[in-house]
Formats: sequence, structure tokens, C-alpha cells
Amino acid sequence: MLNANLILPWSLAENNETYSWRFKIIELDARVAQGDCFADLSSEITATIRGGVDDLNRHYADVCLTGELSLTCQRCLQAMPFTLNNSVRILFCSDEASADLIDDEDADVLVVGETADVREWIEDQLLTALPFAPMHESCDEDHLMQYRNDKHNPFSVLKNIKP
Repeated sequence: MLNANLILPWSLAENNETYSWRFKIIELDARVAQGDCFADLSSEITATIRGGVDDLNRHYADVCLTGELSLTCQRCLQAMPFTLNNSVRILFCSDEASADLIDDEDADVLVVGETADVREWIEDQLLTALPFAPMHESCDEDHLMQYRNDKHNPFSVLKNIKP
């Protein structure tokens, strides 16, 4: 391994290497950390990457993300727990032509060179694993009423217009 971000993907696969990292959400790229999705940016994820070569002689990496995250409920805007447990297999190709020939519904196909930025893989996988609109099964009614009556509600001025 070269540093915290770079790996040698072909060596990872050929030597069945395994690496693990722990990241706080706030340490990730702005496209991940600066969204409104996370209620707590100090939440940590663990990423484990294990390489190998399958029966068809295809080089791959299994990427597994786990962690207990705190997301923002899109209904009540309060924190809600989310258990992250996501795995994906990434098949390596050396060029686009080879990648186009692979038809595997159970794996992602990625064109890689001598080195690869594993943090990008982790960020992409994390964004894919998150729910589109996280919501509690049932939100706290008291908080919803407080939010509806909040002075910051842009529609609250409309009640003054009504005769």
C-alpha cells in the first residue's frame, strides 16, 4: 500500500491482499460530507477491501462498508440511526474495450491503472448505499408540530394574508 488513498489494484488482486480503513464522514470529500444527509459528521465508517482472482481469471476487489451513521430524517429533520452494511465486488479492467465486454450483474466494472484511489471507491459506494430519502418509520408528532409552527416557516406569512 502506498498511502491512505492509493493502492496497487493488480497486486491487491493477485496477492489476495486485504486492507482496512476507518474514516469519519467529515474526512471524506465535500460531495459526501457537505450534504444535508448526515446529522452527525463525526460518525465513522469502516472500509475493508479484499482482492482476489475469480475462476474466470478476472481480478477483483470486494469492498465492504460498515458503520453506525446518523442521518437526517427528511420528514422531521431530526437525527435517525442508520446501520451501514454494504458490499460490492469491483472487477478490474485495463481498458474501456475490455470493460465493455464484461456483463456481470453482480459486480461493478472499473478501468484501473497501476494505482487506484481507494477513497473514491469508498465515497462512491457510501453514496450508493445511503437511502434516497431517509425517514423514520414514524416521526415524533411533537417535533413535527413545533416545526410546522416555527417562525422560520416560509409559509407562515400566508396566514396573515387570509381574511
